[in-house]
Order: sequence, then C-alpha cells, then structure tokens
Amino acid sequence: MPGPEINKLEQYGEYIKGDRARRDLEMKLAHKSLDIPEDMGVNVTNTRRGLELGWREILAAGVVGATGLAFWMQPWQSPKEIEPTTTQQQGPIDTEYDVLFFDKDGNPITVPHIDTRPKEGDA
Repeated sequence: MPGPEINKLEQYGEYIKGDRARRDLEMKLAHKSLDIPEDMGVNVTNTRRGLELGWREILAAGVVGATGLAFWMQPWQSPKEIEPTTTQQQGPIDTEYDVLFFDKDGNPITVPHIDTRPKEGDA
C-alpha cells in the first residue's frame, strides 16, 4: 500500500513561507536593537554563521594544544624515582709509550727516559 502522494510544490511553498518569516523576525530584531524604525529602508543582514574562527584563534588553539601535548608526553620523574648513574671505575693508567724526537734535518734527538733523568732536588 503506497503512502499518500507528496506535493513537492506545496512543501516548497511552506519552506519559502518559513524562510520569509525567519528573515522578517531577524529584521525586526535588528531594527529594535539598533533603534531604527521598522518602516525605514535600511539593509541589515545577518552574516554570522557558525563559529567564524579567524587565523589568530586557530593559531592560538594549535599552540595551546601542542604545548599541552608536549607536557603530557614528557616523561616526568620525581627526584625519588631518579636512579643514580653509575660510572665505570678505571684503574691507574700504567701504559708507557716510546716517544722519538727528530730535528729539522731528520736526525734523531736522544732524550733520556724520565726514570733515568735526575730529579730537581738531586744535583
């Protein structure tokens, strides 16, 4: 059993009537809020739709969001939870190297070993 026939033209007419009524109400509100007589021919339009975010608001929201995300992802530790770092203990360095010295002509210069040199207090 099919439903009742829908008259699209009649429904469109109802839509237009509702749209005109809404526009008339907006005009009345605009005239009253601006203290303008209603019979005065002033073109007042309602252009605000939605949130109307500008670039400054979007930028501020992004900065605040990124800062909050950075702080949330930061691995915070209290001083009690920080483990002391261990350093590897090294023994005394006892490696010896033979160092050779040469003059500008390439002849070796003999330097006595540090153990065989006289000390400053010994003369």
